[in-house]
Amino acid sequence: MYAHEVISAVVMPYGISGIINFSHEFLGEINERDISNLYENILSLQKEFGDFDLAIGVGTVVHSMKEVNLSLQESLRAVQYKMISPQKEIFRAADLPVIATGMDQMMSEAQKKNLMRLLKNMDCEELDRWFQEMIRKAENNLENYPEGYGQIKEGILASAKEAWGDEMTAGYFEDANFSLLQLAHIFNGREMLEHLAGIILSICRRRQQIQISAITAPVQEALDYIKLHYAEAVTLEELADVCGLSPNYFSRMFREQIGETYIDYLTEFRLEQAKQLLSNTTKTIKDIANEIGYLDDKYFRKLFKNRFGGTPSAYRKGIELA
Repeated sequence: MYAHEVISAVVMPYGISGIINFSHEFLGEINERDISNLYENILSLQKEFGDFDLAIGVGTVVHSMKEVNLSLQESLRAVQYKMISPQKEIFRAADLPVIATGMDQMMSEAQKKNLMRLLKNMDCEELDRWFQEMIRKAENNLENYPEGYGQIKEGILASAKEAWGDEMTAGYFEDANFSLLQLAHIFNGREMLEHLAGIILSICRRRQQIQISAITAPVQEALDYIKLHYAEAVTLEELADVCGLSPNYFSRMFREQIGETYIDYLTEFRLEQAKQLLSNTTKTIKDIANEIGYLDDKYFRKLFKNRFGGTPSAYRKGIELA
């Protein structure tokens, strides 16, 4: 039996990362006995660090320090396959399937753009729907590709940081820090995304409440007016007059408190009403366009497609939109 030692190990709240160095006498591949002994040794650490789920990833045997990083990356990739084989404990990089062409991008640009918009607007209800759709798509497409779940997770976290800013992200993630660390040892793709969705939605609702409390009476009056008159030709001057403010001052105040211009808010509100009409009525596209304030149905179709990634007709037929 060949001796081996841990030459680099880091104990983290969510697991143990280490590099195993076999003696210079060892020339072949790592055998099952070596791995089994390693597995038992790591399990013995439970007495000191508490109970934890365990998976061992085995990269290529290296013969120089230059090859160590590649082997480590291989082993980390191998461990992710516990998401689709939760009962298994040892995963060899050499046994993993080749990544299919086109599977390196798990979220389309339209999906990323939509996620960013929902995060910035703190639209928690639509954000919840976005997560449910992403989870459903992931289950349908990632049965044999667990790395995809990791890509989705990193993409979502990166979007949240970009949308909310480093300072805000740090503040709002502070209370959820332990929950974020838990993601590293949830070896089930759906559970991991559901856990992440819960964290993001919790933060979104907190931010939403803070935003609501910061909205002044004039801006709230403008929001209420838009909800009642969105089908009309609502102008900046009209809204400013309702609030008793100058157009320039009102425009600046609205954007500071809502995070977008009044016309962007009005457009978004109209398009959401269109979705409801498409889902719950048999009205024509032209009639729906007119009902929500667009006399030119071609312009409405263009707005709808830019916003949702598909035409109104496709949405009505139940075709998935980004």
